[in-house]
Amino acid sequence: AFRTHIKREAAGASTSIQVLTSNDQTITGTKTFADNAKLIMGTGEDLKIYHSGSNSIIQDAGAGYLRIRGSKIQIMGNGNDEMHIVSTENGSAELYYNGTKTFETTTSGAQIITTSTSDALLIDITEASSTAGPVLSLKRNSASPADADYLGQINFKGENDADQEVNYANITGKILDASDGSEDGILEMAHLKNGTSTTTMRFRSDSLQLLNDTNLRVTGHIEMGVLDSDPSTTADFAHIYAKDDSASAEVYVRDEAGNVTKLSPHNKQGEWEYFSRNVNTG
Repeated sequence: AFRTHIKREAAGASTSIQVLTSNDQTITGTKTFADNAKLIMGTGEDLKIYHSGSNSIIQDAGAGYLRIRGSKIQIMGNGNDEMHIVSTENGSAELYYNGTKTFETTTSGAQIITTSTSDALLIDITEASSTAGPVLSLKRNSASPADADYLGQINFKGENDADQEVNYANITGKILDASDGSEDGILEMAHLKNGTSTTTMRFRSDSLQLLNDTNLRVTGHIEMGVLDSDPSTTADFAHIYAKDDSASAEVYVRDEAGNVTKLSPHNKQGEWEYFSRNVNTG
């Protein structure tokens, strides 16, 4: 049976009309419902459609979902073709601002589209404690985490002069040690060098490394701490370090073979200097 229940609720009065038939019904022409006159569907009056006088309302009070089905669904502005939301079956979902698409889901995730240099993504928190926030987390939920696994990555892309997309630089998180209780992490930076992505900096839990012929240039001062002992010998490296020597901080150099030379005998009288001379060229 087909049942349509139209209920009009007004101050101090309520009127209901029920149409019950076992035949298909066809309605032609315009049917006008006054404010708060509800089109009610369902045995338990689960679905109601009406205009409150200020707002148009689709209300579902049932335990199930309110489903809108279509191969392509568009939510548009009143009286014009300005898009708000577009959803395509087996495809993307799109959000629009002032008629311009600003967000789209893709096969690999989502894309924010903008022509502005203002914040494309702003995470705003109003909580007032001293705890860090907002928090942006990149989690790789691997079933078999292992040493040297790469984690999240931030890419910085642009165009070249041939109008091709190029990844010019990136920051990557990496696992150094995945052992429970003694985990260590790495943060790497890579840049394009002569058209090839090259790791230029590796910030480990125990050291900061500049790699692949990357130089360190400092325009200010460098302060060195004082060690209680000589640094450990590392293959293919030399060390310049400060060490406590008779309650004084002295500067030493140590080569790969383990030979140590003091560079700052400050307790000697007079000035001192060091120079290099090539015996072949003079």
